[in-house]
Amino acid sequence: GQVLLAEARPVRDKLIEVYAFAASAYTEDRELSRYVFNEWMQRAFAPTEEVGCRWEKLLLKIIEQGQGNGELRSDVAADRMESVVSSVYMSTLYFWLCCPLGMPEGSDFALVDEVKARIGLVIDGLGARNEVKS
Repeated sequence: GQVLLAEARPVRDKLIEVYAFAASAYTEDRELSRYVFNEWMQRAFAPTEEVGCRWEKLLLKIIEQGQGNGELRSDVAADRMESVVSSVYMSTLYFWLCCPLGMPEGSDFALVDEVKARIGLVIDGLGARNEVKS
């Protein structure tokens, strides 16, 4: 996490990389991944889940870095941004695992590519706005 934070590149790219890397772990065996995902969802919101806390802390640090350097909106709380972006990630993962034919595209899709596209869209919406201050 510290290496990623220290890299001099856009926060957008860092966030997409983190979520895409996480998604790639699910692509090898969809059946096993369904089981792992269900177990994860049962524990995901437990305040004592160490892995979940580390994951959230890393994402918050990246988001705060983006807010601090003007890449992301500063008028939205970092934890709210993390929640929105993570919910898009989780729903994309859920659809790929559990109902790929229910997607708007009507067919299966490449998980990592779709995660990158969706996270990019969300981050673009959370990007800093060029507002004229009077």
